[in-house]
Amino acid sequence: MSPANGVAAIHASAAAKAPLFSFGVIADVQYADVPDGRSFLGTPRYYRHSLAVLRRAVASWNSHGGISFCVNFGDIVDRHCPRDKSLWAVRRVLDEFGQFTGGPTYHMLGNHCLYNLPRRELLPLLNMPAAAGDDDGRAYYDFSPCPVFRVVVLDAYDFSALGRPRDHPVTAAALKFLAERNPNADKNSPDGLAGVDRRFVMFNGGVGAGQLSWLDGVLRDAAARRQGVVVCSHLPLDPGCAFPESLMWNYGEVMDVVHRHGCVRACLAGHDHRGGYCVDARGVHHRALEAALECPPGTTAFGRVEVFPDRLVLVGSDRMADTEMRTEIISDPQLLASSKGLSTQVSVMAAANGIVVRASAKTPLFTFGVIADVQYADIPDGRSFLGVPRYYRHSISVLQRAVTRWNTHSNIKFAINFGDIIDGFCPKDKSLWAVQKVLDEFDKFHGPTYHMFGNHCLYNLPRNKLVSLLKMPTDSDRAYYDFSPCPEFRIVVLDAYDFSCLGWPQDHPVTAAAMKLLDEKNPNSDKNSPDGLVGVARRFVKFNGAVGKEQLSWLNDVLQDASTQGQNVILCSHLPMDSGASSPAALMWNYDEVMSVVRQYNCVKACFAGHDHKGGYSIDSHGVHHRTLEAALECPPGTSAFGHIEVYPDRLLLVGSDRMADTEICF
Repeated sequence: MSPANGVAAIHASAAAKAPLFSFGVIADVQYADVPDGRSFLGTPRYYRHSLAVLRRAVASWNSHGGISFCVNFGDIVDRHCPRDKSLWAVRRVLDEFGQFTGGPTYHMLGNHCLYNLPRRELLPLLNMPAAAGDDDGRAYYDFSPCPVFRVVVLDAYDFSALGRPRDHPVTAAALKFLAERNPNADKNSPDGLAGVDRRFVMFNGGVGAGQLSWLDGVLRDAAARRQGVVVCSHLPLDPGCAFPESLMWNYGEVMDVVHRHGCVRACLAGHDHRGGYCVDARGVHHRALEAALECPPGTTAFGRVEVFPDRLVLVGSDRMADTEMRTEIISDPQLLASSKGLSTQVSVMAAANGIVVRASAKTPLFTFGVIADVQYADIPDGRSFLGVPRYYRHSISVLQRAVTRWNTHSNIKFAINFGDIIDGFCPKDKSLWAVQKVLDEFDKFHGPTYHMFGNHCLYNLPRNKLVSLLKMPTDSDRAYYDFSPCPEFRIVVLDAYDFSCLGWPQDHPVTAAAMKLLDEKNPNSDKNSPDGLVGVARRFVKFNGAVGKEQLSWLNDVLQDASTQGQNVILCSHLPMDSGASSPAALMWNYDEVMSVVRQYNCVKACFAGHDHKGGYSIDSHGVHHRTLEAALECPPGTSAFGHIEVYPDRLLLVGSDRMADTEICF
């Protein structure tokens, strides 16, 4: 196998080049001196421990020595903080930020800040550079850490129902705005809203007209000075990096201003606690940061951003994934205006926007259903090793809803299940019964279902048994294959456990070779533990696997043939193959080798995967899209995660349900 690549290799390849500057980042501390609890989706929240995460962040930034400042992405305290302790709690968190010795800390407002204290009281506490002398308490500002870069901090609650008196004109206007877009009595509920319209909830907000005008002026000035810009906001600004219900109300208007000037390289945000990453159609990177609040004791989520002339590198701790954002800025407005295929966004204050299908009159070539990580088991609910709730019995209800939806759609030709059909905790005397129960649900779909192996499948049954049960469309016992739903496209399904410690007999040569590799790469006695491994090296754990040499050769031949026939290719794998779309510990062992084959040809447009339950999205340096699908297993009762993909000649459109985010993939 090739040497490990990724962010570690980035530093090796550019070791001689120091960054222009570096800054610390942390999001959603949401401290409160109350017992641990859960979000409305059932995700554990560690209110007291979040302060310990911040302390470790500050200690790390101080020990680094080269960090010029830090940015806190809002929600300094949580709404569950008792109101008589709000001021005390804010000051306690600020005392921890005050221990940072490298430079100033820049803050922004989040919804939880505004649940506790009004804007007027928060701004002086947070030392907002723009607060002094502003009649309405302005909380947006910009600064230049070096002559060639500018940082812009937005106030995502400038236009909102939070933080001002109930009789304030802005509050009244925001409530009217919400009433027109959200019919629910509880305006914090997105029930009944579809797609990106789910953002119209009270815990979000927007950028007002005055701030939009200010932003336009700041970016015009930055473009004239040839400065690169990093935009920071509590609320995410692109649906590819966040759940729809986490988005800024008028992200379309903000991005219209951003795209007008061509100087913004990246938009960083908080709010969506799982984190996310994407690159929009104009080449702007969007990175939502993982929350400090949801770190179980002993874990962390913070990082530093190293800023180079041609890229930003986020170096994360533990639950905050490393991300490299390579940038080529087009600063000429005429070039931007004439760029082929760039989508146009409409002002949300006039009409809600979202995923823009550029050729709306065009029907897709074909459509197929997708679901990942059902992991059914007839056992009580439990938790992952990170403490995330898992709903073993409910997951089959998610599948049932998926099949019903696919059948009612009528144009869905087939479905792809991205592995882990049952869970590793399924009693082994019930493994065969559980697999058959899930397959019975897939059989209710009116078209064929294509399966692949996941690690949990192989915990339960051997490979040779599963190939038959899952009706792999191959002429041998191998579990990788391809098919063409139409002349213009080919689907390639990989076996990510072809080379692994799972599924083969203990005395099989593949098992022995895989264990030898793990012994060389992972010093832990528990080979399922990534403890002590750094960056993408954390993928060398027993629950992952690799594509073997024979399959690599087969993949090369398939892609060569597809290129000859002028076909576009969609690659499917249980294991993700890009560190921007997945936690390092979820990656395929030899994802670099697979992507090396992929990059020899220009036919692969997207790689879809499961395994990393939180989901993710990225575009790699060669323009290949990577989309990791959210898991059915982690859907609390009443929620779901599945979707369908509409395939057009120039794009793929993933239409997700509930916890599976919509994603447009243009190529």
